[in-house]
Amino acid sequence: MCPDATPLVVITITTRNQLYRARLLMSQLARYTPEAKRIVYLADGAAPNHITDPTSEYDIVAVDHLALPRKRQLAYALDPTGWCCALKPWIMQDALSRTKAKAVLYADNDIGFYQRPSGMLERLRDHPVVLTPHLLKPLPPEASPNEAKLLPYGAYNAGLLAADNSSTASQFLEWWGSRLLDPRHSVRDQGYDQPWLAWAPLYFPNIGILRDPGTNVAFWNLAERPLSNTNDCWCSGSALLVAFHFSSLEEHNPIALTRSNIQASAQHDPLALALVRERIEALEACGRKEDIAIPYGYASHDDGHPIEPCQRIRLSEAWSKIDPEVDPFCRKDWIERPSLRALFPTETPRRSPVKRMRSAIRRLLKLNRQ
Repeated sequence: MCPDATPLVVITITTRNQLYRARLLMSQLARYTPEAKRIVYLADGAAPNHITDPTSEYDIVAVDHLALPRKRQLAYALDPTGWCCALKPWIMQDALSRTKAKAVLYADNDIGFYQRPSGMLERLRDHPVVLTPHLLKPLPPEASPNEAKLLPYGAYNAGLLAADNSSTASQFLEWWGSRLLDPRHSVRDQGYDQPWLAWAPLYFPNIGILRDPGTNVAFWNLAERPLSNTNDCWCSGSALLVAFHFSSLEEHNPIALTRSNIQASAQHDPLALALVRERIEALEACGRKEDIAIPYGYASHDDGHPIEPCQRIRLSEAWSKIDPEVDPFCRKDWIERPSLRALFPTETPRRSPVKRMRSAIRRLLKLNRQ
């Protein structure tokens, strides 16, 4: 279906304040997939001029052109990670359409590549879609996280997958994408878009599963594929390390493999920490300090009033009751639209200081006339 040497497009998605991750990823993929077209999709608007690189060998594409139903409502209801996850199937389709490539390889922007992803590309010769599982064999009893902890996140990781331009792949992406158009189907504590992939091999029997211990290595599977390094060559278990998923890494405090609230056996593994230090240095060189200062494009209402996490949750929970034409970013709609007024009964748009001053003056004048 897609020989290794045929046209390929590799993509990722990011918010503007994480473009530095995408820069590093694209530089790695330029090295290991030089034949591929490379695209970075921006989930929250166009890139500011000062963070674009005119010499870069990849395209930056904002998702504004994607014609998805209730798109602004979905962007409001989901947090930044959930919003990026919901867009994933749609940008894979868009990348195939705009480049006419024969295959698309998607990677999360927190993945680092250390070898060419030959295994995934080879599997595409015989399968329309290739998924990477979280685990390849039963974990030892002492492993943390164990299988029970990983169960809600599904069998397959949505951070690294590939698809060709066949009708079967298109049907898979359409099915997966349609499920993610409802924010109630993208739950943070269940890996957002990931649980849906558990159904994919049943619904689309020819889907390929890549059982490579060197691909999509992460804190959740290091117990079955320990790291090693010989002469600056990284390995995972018995295989060369192809891709490491730095999921939940605290970049500002890289003293462990993941956030402190995550219990992981490999939290302080010296080789994993060596990988972390290498990555942090590379991210800093890619402009991390400058990019993280950029505000998230969907962090505020149109009047500048910040969106609270509870507001996103409320909109998600009331999804079926909200008028599809309502723009939740417009706080004027909160008064004029019954569905939003019922949803946020105690919240009204904040008036500007000028309007508040005028109201105060009118009240004073009224008192003076009395």
